[in-house]
Amino acid sequence: KTRLTSKISEAKLSLENTKRMIANIIETMMKTQKRLKELEKQYGELKGKLQKPLEGEFFVPDELANMDGVYIKAKQGTPVKVVKAGEVLAVQSIRGLGTTVMVGHGGNYNTVYSNLSSVDVKKGDALKDRQVIGKSGVSPYGEMLHFSIFQNGSPVNARSRL
Repeated sequence: KTRLTSKISEAKLSLENTKRMIANIIETMMKTQKRLKELEKQYGELKGKLQKPLEGEFFVPDELANMDGVYIKAKQGTPVKVVKAGEVLAVQSIRGLGTTVMVGHGGNYNTVYSNLSSVDVKKGDALKDRQVIGKSGVSPYGEMLHFSIFQNGSPVNARSRL
């Protein structure tokens, strides 16, 4: 009977811990949803008024003419800035694009910064407008940054937004 009472107490404690963890997750989700709603409003108001993530001229390598996004020439190691406040969704290496940072801005808008030589952020980081997220790198096409914008998972004409 003592062992059964002990197991019941452990189960109750485990249930209470689980309830607290779920409450924390729900609270975090609510805060994130509120933040994304605020960012969505800000992003929609800036359509066509975003600054480039770094200074440099646009170019399109012939082999990549059908690629989404824009290519911006920049010396390796040039600081790359997020175009609008948001949250880091992922930092990963993507074949053909190299080290990449994906940022969510609310309103189902995401920006993608590729061909980075270094990264200063990690998944989950909250970013301020124009915060440096890393440095530009070198690809087979030269020193550059690849930048893309997606809405609802579909590419958007990034050049027209900058």
